[in-house]
Amino acid sequence: MSQDAADGQITLEKGRMTFAFDLKGSPSYSAAMQAFDALSEQSGRKVAFDRKAVTTAHPMGGCRIAENADEGVVNGQGMVYGHPGLYIADASVFPQPTGVPPSLSIAAWASHVAEHIIHQTHSTSQETH
Repeated sequence: MSQDAADGQITLEKGRMTFAFDLKGSPSYSAAMQAFDALSEQSGRKVAFDRKAVTTAHPMGGCRIAENADEGVVNGQGMVYGHPGLYIADASVFPQPTGVPPSLSIAAWASHVAEHIIHQTHSTSQETH
């Protein structure tokens, strides 16, 4: 397990999401390939792995948290900039991997966002009464 350079690009082409990564410039990808080669050599069996494809067990960072909309997608409470009432409470807000497994970090973030929504809803309902 390792952290990548977080320099990939996601685009929508003809209704399909595509991913583009610089595999040659990725220390993580090189390390993974070396590990698979070593495993193949030590076990005497070829480890099948598509060297042109990128995979990840824990994708993060597609909707980064930031101080403003120029640098990210959501604020510190998980609300999407420019879309009041729309929140993101998953791992896509993390600017880089949090560690393995990320479930505790994701749960903590989701709880933080939920607390904000509850507080905001409670405050708004008291103002209208």
